[in-house]
Amino acid sequence: MEPVIVLLIIFGSVGAILWKYLDNRHTEKMTMIEKGVKPGDFKVPFPTWRPNPLSNLKWGLLAVFVDSA
Repeated sequence: MEPVIVLLIIFGSVGAILWKYLDNRHTEKMTMIEKGVKPGDFKVPFPTWRPNPLSNLKWGLLAVFVDSA
């Protein structure tokens, strides 16, 4: 009985968060349409970034040290 309740709480929480996110996004878009604002005016330019070539080495060493501890 308890695993069923836990699963219902987990999936219900995820569903509620997803529903609230989509509802807020819809409300924001409808407000922008009512005000006559273009969505492109609010876009933040995405910074170009390069992945660190030593990132895999860092995480691999961390995994080895945590595993051996």
